[in-house]
Amino acid sequence: RTDDPRAEDLLIELSRSETDADLLSEIVICLSMKDSDRALDALIAVFNGTDDPHVGEAAAHAIGRRGGDRAFGVLSTLVRDRRADLERRRMALFSLAGCGRDREVSALAQQVLREETDGEMLQVAVATLSQLGDAVPEAVFFNLIENPRADDELRAQALHFCAQRGTLRVPQLRAIWERADGHELKMQVCHVLTQLDDRGPARDLLLEIARKESDPEIRQAAIFWVSQFDDDPRAAAFLLEVIDKE
Repeated sequence: RTDDPRAEDLLIELSRSETDADLLSEIVICLSMKDSDRALDALIAVFNGTDDPHVGEAAAHAIGRRGGDRAFGVLSTLVRDRRADLERRRMALFSLAGCGRDREVSALAQQVLREETDGEMLQVAVATLSQLGDAVPEAVFFNLIENPRADDELRAQALHFCAQRGTLRVPQLRAIWERADGHELKMQVCHVLTQLDDRGPARDLLLEIARKESDPEIRQAAIFWVSQFDDDPRAAAFLLEVIDKE
């Protein structure tokens, strides 16, 4: 927190010599507060030189927070390098969400969704897009949700982040549920319905799912989420109906 140049010198020296992962992660965080090329050099050196995932993650996030052309270039180049270690590429991609270049990061994450096959890398791409707000067209999430060839868990994750925008409506969720053939996506539809402001239609669709769904786990989840409409007499009547039948 001091402006004394010796403080930065000491942090850089420690970043090169410290072997304790927890302490090195703290040093990285402190270096990220120093706005100089030398501090950025040290952060990049730590990121490139560590085998510890916690240190690597801390360094990647620190580089992303620094922003600027060089920081963006280091991380984005790594993301595009299909020969590089996948875990490091995932760290780099998610860390770019904080670099202040939302549209460029959005384009890069969408490229990852189109070209990558690693499931975790794809999940990181969706999570990165979720941090970028209006820089990501809503259609990007909907295209993934509606893609039957995409992984079911990934489609559910996309629906979760799409719901956080607050623009989903019950007819859209009905269409997703009717076309969904995966367990996770259907479970996510049930959850998202409880978060909508349009409570009446959301309740009606949940009641329909609870009555029609053949998967017992999804039906059980739908019944549970119906119980969240605790101020609704129709929800209470349905729960009593289930108790009587079961």
